[in-house]
Amino acid sequence: MTLEERNQALLVELCSSRDRFLSLLESLPESLRGIRPAEGAWSIMDCAEHVCLVEELMSVSLQKRRSTNAEPDLGKDAVIPKVALDRSRKIVAPERARPTGRYQSLAEAAEAFRSGREQNIALVASLGEDLRRSTCLHPMGVFDTYQFVRIMALHPQRHAAQMEEIMNSAAYRAATHG
Repeated sequence: MTLEERNQALLVELCSSRDRFLSLLESLPESLRGIRPAEGAWSIMDCAEHVCLVEELMSVSLQKRRSTNAEPDLGKDAVIPKVALDRSRKIVAPERARPTGRYQSLAEAAEAFRSGREQNIALVASLGEDLRRSTCLHPMGVFDTYQFVRIMALHPQRHAAQMEEIMNSAAYRAATHG
């Protein structure tokens, strides 16, 4: 894959995950945004806020990427989607990425995510550089920028799956048939 093809594939992945997340978020009734499938579990609103927060935090890391001459750790490439999309493995969000009630509606969260993701898509599109030749800091470690952007693209997919789990929970079903 050429540099241009690799960067283009990242843009496609960023757009695809944006579209899936927004489609799901925009299909949900506001009245059910706070349903929790279990005590202490996140609601759909919590997931939406978290995704927005992470999008902002990852944007900052992307803008602060650092050049490197190190060879990329290509072994991470196959692990990233497995870890990012495996909902059987819980990942605890860092404190700064935990929901705090920042948004008043799913629509507000959807707009915040859309705006943040569009900025990140524009940033990635503008780079025109070998993303393997820079690194970004992530709570799970240092990744080359190509890998980091893949994580950014996959993150909303993980939480779309979590939101679908909530929608399939007994608590959600009870609220919709209640």
